Amino acid sequence: MHKPHVLNTRPSHQAHHLTQLIEQRGGRVFHLPVFAIQPIIFEPINLDDFDILIFQSSNAVHAFFQRQKIKSTVAEIIAIGAATKKALNSVGFDRVLVPNSFSSEGILAMPLLQSVVEKSILIMCGENPKSLLIDTLAARGARTTMVHCYQRTPILHNMEIIFPTVMQSNITTIPSTSSEGFIYLMRLFEKPEQRAWILNKTLCVINEKMKMDAEKMGFTSVIQAENATDEAIAKGIFAAYDVGS
Repeated sequence: MHKPHVLNTRPSHQAHHLTQLIEQRGGRVFHLPVFAIQPIIFEPINLDDFDILIFQSSNAVHAFFQRQKIKSTVAEIIAIGAATKKALNSVGFDRVLVPNSFSSEGILAMPLLQSVVEKSILIMCGENPKSLLIDTLAARGARTTMVHCYQRTPILHNMEIIFPTVMQSNITTIPSTSSEGFIYLMRLFEKPEQRAWILNKTLCVINEKMKMDAEKMGFTSVIQAENATDEAIAKGIFAAYDVGS
């Protein structure tokens, strides 16, 4: 039976695990990172000034603690998912809460965040985050502060060279794990031949909005992983491929 050939668009430092999961099940992978992670300078922060800390990605953890050399806090800590919790554990924080659903909606459903009037909440994230989390917490009466501690910088591949190689790789499926990353992906494949090629592939996204955006862009085969973890993405890719093959 044929297995999926996947275009892994994860940043270089985060691509290995997804590649490993796909190859372990017999799939093949071509790595084409569409953006790199760059830390953003921000003013020093006293974490103990806050009641609750929310980290929206493992990149936020690494970028934040690259600048803030802190190993403890009295604040409650929430990680958006398992990879973010692991990143927090690696820098010395063992008491970390994780939502049942690895998303902003999952965080907002946590018991800790149901009664937050006058609570001080610090949110660590990248540039251009979704507004749902901070807007909802503010509406619940919390005093919220957001720190943008990293940005996604598009990688400008020479597609005159890269595209013929990608075509020869018989790609079937392309995961995209952020709205910004999806924009950068489509900018890479902007010429008519390239755009026709990519729209003919199965796209794996991580939320309903990305799915709708992809369909508006012209994708006819879009699957939605349960969350943004490598495990969920690999599971979604193989489940969809087994059905379609």
